[in-house]
Amino acid sequence: MDVTIGKIEKLNSIETKIAEMLANIAASVKELSKDNPSLEVVEEKTKQFLTTLEQIDYSLSEEIAYLSEVSTMHPHVGSIYGEEKDYELTCQQVVLAKEKLNRLLNSFTKQSAMSNRDSQSMSFVT
Repeated sequence: MDVTIGKIEKLNSIETKIAEMLANIAASVKELSKDNPSLEVVEEKTKQFLTTLEQIDYSLSEEIAYLSEVSTMHPHVGSIYGEEKDYELTCQQVVLAKEKLNRLLNSFTKQSAMSNRDSQSMSFVT
């Protein structure tokens, strides 16, 4: 029962943070709508908005992980989308680097072959 009360309090805290976040962005937009907006106020309210958003994201992620673990009796593994995307981009970069190295090697080989032919033709002349 104590865990349930703690979780409800945590959700209430998240709800309060959402209201705070909305108030910060509303203040920022209100300041921007003025004839002479104060960029300092806009920046401060925007920073507060982003900080609160990060806190909400973290708290909700914790709650989702808890609910996932409780409902399935297994820990929440989370999303691996970011890691998959990083892997795909890395593979593409490797392919591009390999192609560039092959072009450089081909260019070097051609120049080396031309240099060898020129030196051989010079030796025939002498």
